[in-house]
Amino acid sequence: MATIQKRKYLNKTSYQVRIRRAGVRTITKSFMNRTDAKRWARNMETKLDRGDYSDYSTASKVTLGDLLNKIFQPIFVEGYQSTLNKL
Repeated sequence: MATIQKRKYLNKTSYQVRIRRAGVRTITKSFMNRTDAKRWARNMETKLDRGDYSDYSTASKVTLGDLLNKIFQPIFVEGYQSTLNKL
């Protein structure tokens, strides 16, 4: 279920949408007007209901070095073990 919270800072007002579902990380986004917040919340809940939502937050934190280590580490371990077996 989506909740919309009105937030005031100095003379500006923003609206924060928070969607919480079981088995899915909490999704939060802020908007300058309430109409956009409602539209986005409806859209995201529809995606969650259909199963179209993909969370890329962890993917954006992966570096190229992490990917290279993940790819080449098994190759180096297999190569090292095969040379030990030949001895």
